[in-house]
Amino acid sequence: MIKKIKKYSFSTSSIVFSMIFIVSSMLLVSCENDIEEVKAVTINKNLPDVEGKGLVIEYTDSAKLKVKVLTPFMNGYETVTKPYYEFPKGIHVYFYNDSGKVTGELIANYAIYNKTTDLWEARNNVIGLSPKGDKLNTEQLFWDVNKKKFFSKKYTRITNANGDQHNGEAGFESNDDFSDQKLFGSVGSFTVKDEAL
Repeated sequence: MIKKIKKYSFSTSSIVFSMIFIVSSMLLVSCENDIEEVKAVTINKNLPDVEGKGLVIEYTDSAKLKVKVLTPFMNGYETVTKPYYEFPKGIHVYFYNDSGKVTGELIANYAIYNKTTDLWEARNNVIGLSPKGDKLNTEQLFWDVNKKKFFSKKYTRITNANGDQHNGEAGFESNDDFSDQKLFGSVGSFTVKDEAL
């Protein structure tokens, strides 16, 4: 007895499609991801949560402008234990009195703001300017917003409008409008008028 053997012909495309279907099915069935594991891999804690370019940040009190911060770039880290904002390209800060007049300026090449403590740190070529023409130079300066106070433990130089220089070898402290300044470890040079006796 002779059996008839049936011949089947398959096109190349149907074979390829079948292979893709089988492999895909196996992959889908075999993959299982824990959501926490996925988050751990995809969240980079070194990346900022917020970025901003060309920002103007304004602080007001009773609808009056008190402080204006200008920065070309900011990174915000809001989901860390101690949230902070970094200003890697520097800041230019203007301080205002109740009548809207500028009472001081602060310029720095780098700054960081700690949201929890309300403390600013300015670094790298920090310059403070007062309306009287006084100029402060240091490499690090802190601004405590709540205490309305500036301070530094780094060498600080203050140059008055008339050219007198006062140096604080051990730092500096002042209120936030620079009107009450204290230098620590002070040395300086003063201009003395030569008058006839």
